[in-house]
Amino acid sequence: MDEADRDKALEDDLREVRRLISLLTRRKGSRIVPRSPEMPCRWVPMTVTNPEVDMPFDDISAWHKIADLAEEGCPLQEVTLEQPKGEKAYVMIVQLDPALPNLYIKVQVKGQYIFGSCLFR
Repeated sequence: MDEADRDKALEDDLREVRRLISLLTRRKGSRIVPRSPEMPCRWVPMTVTNPEVDMPFDDISAWHKIADLAEEGCPLQEVTLEQPKGEKAYVMIVQLDPALPNLYIKVQVKGQYIFGSCLFR
């Protein structure tokens, strides 16, 4: 497989990940924010102002914003987690407002569930 084929395969994989992120974040029963030593989490949407309404995100609006970003093709970076060791997660770094620091989002897709492990500025 040459470099162009690898790039296309990677983009196809990320397109599927975006589709799953969008699908699962919009399903109430699929969203999980773990809070345990085995799956550390820094999920604090209420500390992030949603510039569309000039109010902080809540959990639901944060999940829907993640779905919107995935549907819009927001760049994703695949990372390997230290906890749980060796598992994959996906990071989005987003500028919602030029006057504010970037928003850092990290989610993990596991079967029919999506785990929100980070959402902060």
